[in-house]
Amino acid sequence: MSVSFWDSTRKALILSIWVVAVFLGVQFILSFVYGGILYAIPALADVNAAVSVTIFAALVYICSFLIVTGVPVLLHRQKVSRSLLGIDRNLAWSDIGLGFLAVLPYFLLSAGLVLVVSAIWSGLDPEQKQSIPFQDLTTQLEYLVAFATLVVLAPIAEELLFRGYLQGSLRKVMNKWSAVVLTAVLFGSLHLMGDFDENGVVLQWAAGIDTFALGLVLASLREFTGSVYAGILLHMLKNAIAFYFLFIYPMMAGTL
Repeated sequence: MSVSFWDSTRKALILSIWVVAVFLGVQFILSFVYGGILYAIPALADVNAAVSVTIFAALVYICSFLIVTGVPVLLHRQKVSRSLLGIDRNLAWSDIGLGFLAVLPYFLLSAGLVLVVSAIWSGLDPEQKQSIPFQDLTTQLEYLVAFATLVVLAPIAEELLFRGYLQGSLRKVMNKWSAVVLTAVLFGSLHLMGDFDENGVVLQWAAGIDTFALGLVLASLREFTGSVYAGILLHMLKNAIAFYFLFIYPMMAGTL
């Protein structure tokens, strides 16, 4: 193996660990801080749970992005350009069209991967539900903030962080399609962790496979279009469909 291969692999590994560690670390630290604030000011526990989740999610995304992109600038003077993030041009009609068209390849790829893994591993439950922080929504405010978080905030923030900064940085140290696969693997891995039970963390294998498939399509869109816009739209559409079947459809069915 050439020195350049090992050097690029080392850089890709450092980049991957850096982004994942910051994203998870920020969630842990903010959870600890939030718990301390609630202990000091018990009255804050009365704040609407959906609103609290939205505020927490916004802080996680903002802090993660600022740390991931800001520390390299401070330590190594590495400029984070709009081109690196995939936002160096305006939204085009082709981005909108590809964002809509990519829904079908994503669903087919996700379903195909789940079928293949299910055939190989009997322990996979294709019907396993993904854990989300919004539960038992009842008021219009709760539905609105849940929609804003899951369908607007999360897609924009995650695309800028993963298909923007991470994939854009990986493309500088490795083959672009290797960067696509690695970004998708990391994205899917981050969605493996679910709730806690008596045995520890529940692993959401079905969700991990699904988000890996989504990550492959999102990262490919970044390569084909040169920006994250089409990926943001696809991500929004996917989450909007999930939001409908998780919250709107059960509510409507309950009125029939």
